[in-house]
Amino acid sequence: MTRANADHFEPDARRSTKDMNRRRLIWMLALLATASVVAALRFGNPGAYRLVYIFQAYVLPRYPDGCIPPPANFTGTWTEWHPTGRRKAEGPVLNGKRHGEWRFFTKDGRVHHGEYYENGQHMNDRIYVRWIAEPSVAGDALQRA
Repeated sequence: MTRANADHFEPDARRSTKDMNRRRLIWMLALLATASVVAALRFGNPGAYRLVYIFQAYVLPRYPDGCIPPPANFTGTWTEWHPTGRRKAEGPVLNGKRHGEWRFFTKDGRVHHGEYYENGQHMNDRIYVRWIAEPSVAGDALQRA
């Protein structure tokens, strides 16, 4: 191989090394970003983000019924979510226990009924019960007409 040919191939060799390093860096950053997202979903606060709640409630085997209880020291409004991303239940929590009026929702987001809790105990006398009836076939036909 002559000197001219050796010079001709050397920049390509450098360029391919730079490309390989750049590709490695991109793959490492993508892997790091994926690991960060998985860690946030796995160990994140389910009370703060809907997606974290849905992932932890329905993907992890820790909660087979899909309901994550609030932390023991939590006071505020707690929201539970359906796998579709719509609210499942919402109400006040005092020291990690349901306390006050809780609303429960259907999978399509409508209020199903409400219940009253005191210090985590369900009170038999409900504040209100507002059952949402499924639309009838005749009602659907009338609304479309």
